[in-house]
Amino acid sequence: MVLSMALYSYELFNFFGVKNIIRVGTAGGLSEQLQLKDIVVGMGAHTDSAYAKQFDVIGSPAPVCSYPLLRCAESVARDLDIKLQIGTFYTTDVFYHADPDINRKWAS
Repeated sequence: MVLSMALYSYELFNFFGVKNIIRVGTAGGLSEQLQLKDIVVGMGAHTDSAYAKQFDVIGSPAPVCSYPLLRCAESVARDLDIKLQIGTFYTTDVFYHADPDINRKWAS
């Protein structure tokens, strides 16, 4: 069985009228400023995935968040005294990359 965020998001947007999706999960960090258990909110994402090519998307789009939704999350976190790290994500379909320096390259 193959399930992916692509399937979930397509069905949520197209069949259930969803307007915003907030993905919650775990991730590894490339920034030395991040600590274990930090809460990171992504403003944008870069990827090495070929997912968009099937839709004839030209170039390498870097999806960005809804700024009003980000501002709301930041405000709620501040009210609850929760520290957020806000930055950019790098997503990949490959966990064990052939290039052992790939994370260092992306971090720089």
